[in-house]
Amino acid sequence: MKILLLLLLLTSQIFAQNNQTIKEKIVVLDFILIDFETDETYDFTEKLRQEIQKIGVYEVVSKNQTDEIFKKNVDLRKCFSSHCFVRIGNLLNVQKIISCEITQIGDDYFSCEAEIFDLKKKATTGREIEDCLSCKLEAVKTSLLKNLAYKISNLTPPENTETTDLQILKGSILVTSEPSGAEIFVDEVQTNKKTPAFLLDLVAGDHLISLISEKFIGTKNVTVLPNKQLDLNIKLQPSKGILRIESEPEGAEIILNGKIYGLTPILIKEPKAGKYKLELSKNGFISQTEEINIKEESKTLSFQLQEYASLDFSKNELHGIKIYLNDELIDPRSNALQEIVPQKIELKIVKDGIVQQKMNFNLASGENKEIKFDFAESEGIVKITSNVSNARYFIGEEAIYPPAKLKVGTYKIQGEVFGYKNLEKTVVVNSDETQEINFNFIPTQQFIEGKMNTAKIFKNQAKKGLIATGSFLAASGVCVFLASNSYNNYKNAKSSKEADKFYSRTQAFDIATVVTFSAGVLGGIYSGYNFYRYNASKPVQNKISFNLEGNENFTGLALSINLN
Repeated sequence: MKILLLLLLLTSQIFAQNNQTIKEKIVVLDFILIDFETDETYDFTEKLRQEIQKIGVYEVVSKNQTDEIFKKNVDLRKCFSSHCFVRIGNLLNVQKIISCEITQIGDDYFSCEAEIFDLKKKATTGREIEDCLSCKLEAVKTSLLKNLAYKISNLTPPENTETTDLQILKGSILVTSEPSGAEIFVDEVQTNKKTPAFLLDLVAGDHLISLISEKFIGTKNVTVLPNKQLDLNIKLQPSKGILRIESEPEGAEIILNGKIYGLTPILIKEPKAGKYKLELSKNGFISQTEEINIKEESKTLSFQLQEYASLDFSKNELHGIKIYLNDELIDPRSNALQEIVPQKIELKIVKDGIVQQKMNFNLASGENKEIKFDFAESEGIVKITSNVSNARYFIGEEAIYPPAKLKVGTYKIQGEVFGYKNLEKTVVVNSDETQEINFNFIPTQQFIEGKMNTAKIFKNQAKKGLIATGSFLAASGVCVFLASNSYNNYKNAKSSKEADKFYSRTQAFDIATVVTFSAGVLGGIYSGYNFYRYNASKPVQNKISFNLEGNENFTGLALSINLN
């Protein structure tokens, strides 16, 4: 029975462990403080970490772990682009990154905004804002950050949250206009509402309400009272023109002729006509500059922001490696690689002075491309040209047959051919490249002498053939002459007996002519063949020239030695 109970207990524990939800890991980056008189960065950051950890929805990375990463990657500490967040997330193995900015306005107003970056989506997936009006700094470190921690954890702050020091006072406005349908802006921030509309949960205090349509405009300063509704009607006046600037994504800073106007989407009321230099910039995106011409009518400008791309070499051993991006030497650890304009990329990975690997690809907007070195399959091609046709080539004892495909490296190639001196050439084979080398073989002295002796034999035989050919052709000519005389005597013979004698003699000379002429032709063929063999056996002429320079009476001497 005890054994059965023990087994049931163990089974229930294992079941409970397997059904526990695996918590997502998050990291809280150091707060950014704006207009603070004292540095509260550490207190704010640690307090938010503790509050999120207490709630228990997420597993929070400790400050020691975060600091350790930033020590090794100093460039990431003050980098807030999506590329940097991806690198931080990969280094800390977290799923979400929390970055916070808190602003102090006056003595008792604090506004905190938390941005939640999701590593899976590689994008900001949420923003949480918590304000504290008419409160002390201590209330920021308690109630405000506690409420913010609940919002980050996707939970509603409990009703018993201590808010005695945290007073967030809000009111509302019913906005109407004549004519209606105007877009509503509060403190020059677009609300995405058109008149008539309710503006709820406005922080108590003074606000600028702007109503803008294509041809009309109206503005008014109002004071929002806590827990009160204000009815506001604005009569719109004809406008000279309105410049609307939009961007995708939103939040790009707009600068016209050096003056900062705010973040997109933005409306600029009745700008003066003329030419302007427009600049758009957003962290993590490529800045754009454009010359625009503003006239008195309304105008809408829309921009598609292109996100920086990046290259990640962190998964490779970089010792002894040189990297060329589009033929420019780069540092693989440089921050510049986190903000690359999308373009066509050629990478060369060089080790020991040899291009081990080449890559060509298009780097797209927002792409974080991970580069992995792979030297094992890198190859190049070696072509060999030569002044002889029957040479053989070796690397060590292994024969190669050009054009040869060889792995990246440095090779010594030996060339051999009978009767010529052996040659050795060094070639550096780079990845995906073709190298061409030339072997100019030099004949040995023995080979030259042997070729000369052989050539002399064929030359002498050719000369003998010429002599024989001349002799036979001369004899053939004599026979033709004798045959002709004999034939004339045959025609002038006075008796048949005498005619028969000259006729027989003519036939004999004709036969002698054919035989001697044929012998002459054969002699000519024999002579021509030997001349051909002589030219084929004759070694290439090697000329050695000496130039001597002397005084004004002896200007120079040239000596040529021809090997025939």
